[in-house]
Amino acid sequence: MLFFLSIYTFFQFSLGIVSYASDDFSNILGTAPQVSLPVKLTLKSKVELLNASYTLDDVAECNGSHIICEEAYGVLLGRSPMPGQIVRLSKEQIEVLVKQEWDKIDLQMGGANYVILSSKPTILNDFDLRDRLVDELSMMFESENKFKVYVDDVKLAKNLKFIGKDFKITFANLFGSYSFSSESKAQTSSFSDILKSFNGTKTIRAVYISGDQAMKYEKEFSFSAVMHVEALLPVAKISLRKGSIIRSVDFSNQWIRIPGRQFGYMIDADLREGYRLKQAIAAGTPVKVNQIMLPLTVRRGHTLSLIIKRKNLKILTKVRALGDGLVGESIDVVSLKSGKRSRVKILDDSAVQLF
Repeated sequence: MLFFLSIYTFFQFSLGIVSYASDDFSNILGTAPQVSLPVKLTLKSKVELLNASYTLDDVAECNGSHIICEEAYGVLLGRSPMPGQIVRLSKEQIEVLVKQEWDKIDLQMGGANYVILSSKPTILNDFDLRDRLVDELSMMFESENKFKVYVDDVKLAKNLKFIGKDFKITFANLFGSYSFSSESKAQTSSFSDILKSFNGTKTIRAVYISGDQAMKYEKEFSFSAVMHVEALLPVAKISLRKGSIIRSVDFSNQWIRIPGRQFGYMIDADLREGYRLKQAIAAGTPVKVNQIMLPLTVRRGHTLSLIIKRKNLKILTKVRALGDGLVGESIDVVSLKSGKRSRVKILDDSAVQLF
């Protein structure tokens, strides 16, 4: 009885009927190293590859143990040929590659004597490239709330072919991220850098990457992109006359498209409170920095100390400003004691001097 059971078990094993709990072929061989496992590979005659590398599954059909064939299909055979190239792989070459992985297989080869390999090129279109560039810029500036970069158009060279349907693209010369929290020279400079990098038509270097680490395919290429920058700027709610005092209540923030490559706009109205306008500003218009004058040192109605020097005497008296002015400018004042008007020079925000 035991003899017949052993014979039955042997034939089950040889025909690949026995099922195994483990998918690891090395474990299968480890349980019965004395038994040769029959597998038949039927070679295809012609294959157009889609990925950067190819496996046994691409070039042959496997018959035999389901578990063994599943393992065999994953055997990496090589790197896919470049677009336009053809590679001829013989039955003997494939047999050698498979037996390097599993020397315990009773391998039978059928089908064509050679398989002709070519790669189906991936044609990258402008729309896909634009979407990927937009995603990259969104990640670069995801925490930024003062400006936005928009991609208007992308132009890729024609007849540019790549390998691998599953791929990613890295952009080599995109600028780094910037953060703007307050108005300063450094901030304005950084904003100008953003404009230089992203405003107008730019040539961008990129790398197309497909495949895994063992068989990675990389190809560098360049394309042109038309981009523009918008900034969140304070815009006048009402028309403001020349000489008007800047008040934050007269402005509201709006997204404004910035022309050119030099940034020169007022970013924060609160920080420019009290400054004056050199020229009139229409409603709905942002203010440029060169349209702003320094804040007034003295304003009409302020109480000041008038300094009168007479030889070795220095007399101080209180006066009221009758106009606005900066340090070094002249204004009229009136004495709080006598009511007499005088023309004085502004020394600072609390003192004036008689001419």
